[in-house]
Amino acid sequence: MRRKPLRIQKKGTPLWKRASFLFLLLFCMIVGAIWYVIFSSALFSLQGISIQGAKSISSEDLLGAVQRIVDSPSLFPSDNLLFFPSEKISKTIHTSFPEVKEATLHRDFLKRTVAVQITERNAIAMLCKEQNLCVSIDEQGIAMRKEDDRATLPLFFALVPDDLVPGERVLEPSLLLSLLDFKQDIESRNLFQEQGLSIFSFFPENPGKVLVRFSEGWDSYIDPKEDMEWQKTKLVEVLEKQILPEKRMKVEYIDVRFGDQAYVKYR
Repeated sequence: MRRKPLRIQKKGTPLWKRASFLFLLLFCMIVGAIWYVIFSSALFSLQGISIQGAKSISSEDLLGAVQRIVDSPSLFPSDNLLFFPSEKISKTIHTSFPEVKEATLHRDFLKRTVAVQITERNAIAMLCKEQNLCVSIDEQGIAMRKEDDRATLPLFFALVPDDLVPGERVLEPSLLLSLLDFKQDIESRNLFQEQGLSIFSFFPENPGKVLVRFSEGWDSYIDPKEDMEWQKTKLVEVLEKQILPEKRMKVEYIDVRFGDQAYVKYR
């Protein structure tokens, strides 16, 4: 009986010498190093937050709102510059502080800090109900905050809801700017300057009818959708040529909305 030849199997290359293992080991080392640098080292850790540009708004309140977001639990650490929640913070500032027009966040990786640049809305008028509630509004007709002193800004009266939320648009910007331009121009005319006349308030009744109340207590009706220059001209001519100063107190209103006519109604 013949014996089968003995076959000696060669030993395989040890796992630790295989190229695939070495590549895997190198990859794990690189990933581990990156993980450490990002999450465990101080290279990207946040060292400070500053608030810039705040004037009427408390910087401490703004900083507190930002810090609460940074300290809140999240999938990735918010105190890491790479994962700093800039968009969430910007939205929160706009929601919590209606006076803020823009909030821009700048990350400084060298100093490991974040600067929150605040641009505030500029109050140019005040919108009120007849009795109590007043809110300041910016050039976009956005309600900013409740106000008590009516003497500081041009007055607009409208049906403002009691549950008005600051940050909402309460007046169309085109109407607002048109009426403010009307006020500035009409009060610069010689008649108004010489006799101390001024506009007390505006009451937009509908898009084509705005009641303008003057400091002497009489009113005028204008239409912002029509030629405002012509309406101003008609109003000044009526006051200069048709109504004596001593009779203005008896005027109820002057309607300059229609064509070439100006209609005067006395009390």
